[in-house]
Amino acid sequence: MSARSAPVELVAQIGTDDGLGPDFHVLAWVDGTGTPAESVEGRFLPPRLDPDSGANPRPPSQAEKAGARLFEALFSGPLRRVWARAVEGARRAGGLRLVIRSDAVAVRMLPWELLYDRVLVQGHVALVDGWSVLRQVGQGPPPPPPPPHPSAAELHLSVLVAGDMGADSAQDLAVLLEAWPDGHVNLDSRATLRSIARSSAHVVHVVATGVPGANGWHSLALAADPGEPAGRAVTGAELLAATRSAVLAPELLVLAAADTDLLAADVAPAVPTVVGFRGRVSDAACIAFVRAFYLALAAGATVEEAAAVGRTSTLREPDAAPAEWALPVVYSTSAHRLMLGPQPAPATAGPAPVLESAPAPLVPVPGQDVEQLMAGMNVAALTARWDSVPREYWPPIVREQHDRLRDRLPDVPPLQLVTR
Repeated sequence: MSARSAPVELVAQIGTDDGLGPDFHVLAWVDGTGTPAESVEGRFLPPRLDPDSGANPRPPSQAEKAGARLFEALFSGPLRRVWARAVEGARRAGGLRLVIRSDAVAVRMLPWELLYDRVLVQGHVALVDGWSVLRQVGQGPPPPPPPPHPSAAELHLSVLVAGDMGADSAQDLAVLLEAWPDGHVNLDSRATLRSIARSSAHVVHVVATGVPGANGWHSLALAADPGEPAGRAVTGAELLAATRSAVLAPELLVLAAADTDLLAADVAPAVPTVVGFRGRVSDAACIAFVRAFYLALAAGATVEEAAAVGRTSTLREPDAAPAEWALPVVYSTSAHRLMLGPQPAPATAGPAPVLESAPAPLVPVPGQDVEQLMAGMNVAALTARWDSVPREYWPPIVREQHDRLRDRLPDVPPLQLVTR
């Protein structure tokens, strides 16, 4: 099976207001190799969106309109050509990673996950198979993650629950244990800011409540330290400081709480991948996303692949609102992979094989041509690699390859390979 090439990366760096007007300076480049000479400059004027369009718009067409207005505000003028070049490359490569990079709070507050291209894509960018929308802070990518973990047996996970604030962690704990049954899971049912600073986990999952504030400043409601009132509103700066002082720097931080998108941005400089939720999110949508997200990561998917699986799962969740698939906000470095995928069994030691003991070549069964034979071999390889994972949690790249190969086998079962 030929390996699928890496997705094309388009970075849109949206600067702070430079005093030239109510809009922002934009620098965009393809594949992350842009220099000032190779990048394209433009201007971005944030569109006026309905207050509800970024959260749970009903009907879905409202989300499409909001996403289209946002898309047209960004990819206009010379930036439209950059987008067209990225789409052309993505169709050849089979994937696109769109990175929105900014430090401006007014830019971070926008529902970038809803981006909708009426012309070239005719749909939401984040819902195209193999495509993703990620975010980064303005000063550049977050710290590089360590190499993927070879097994869950060495993975440490921490579930921090603001129990005093009425948060329920039963479902959150269940999905983590489902994804990593062999991992080391620690539960703190009365999480405080000190709990984050004392954490020694690779994955930190926080169950709490976000508290929106004035001018985009959000806080997180955690349990109070001894001697303090019943609850404490933790700011993004405090959360960042606690994360940086943690015993073990987390590789993945998931803020499974409403109104945590800006808090995720605050912590992003210290953590390779941070997930938050924009606006109010239902329990059904939150659990649907994190369950599929974790299961995909456990199977060896990259963060953007896992996020795409999570969005698809949320979209199909009957108890979720129509556009809740767009509420998860992911700040991440490119191609972050938490786990290695299943590896082939090591070859047994022994003498070098001789020609007479080499396996006989595969030949087509009657009515099957060589192309079908090769397709069958590739399907068999995919099946061996992903059969233990429910299909709904396969990364989009795997589903696309499997379905495309299976379509080339209309009359012959994919595993009907004959040797002689």
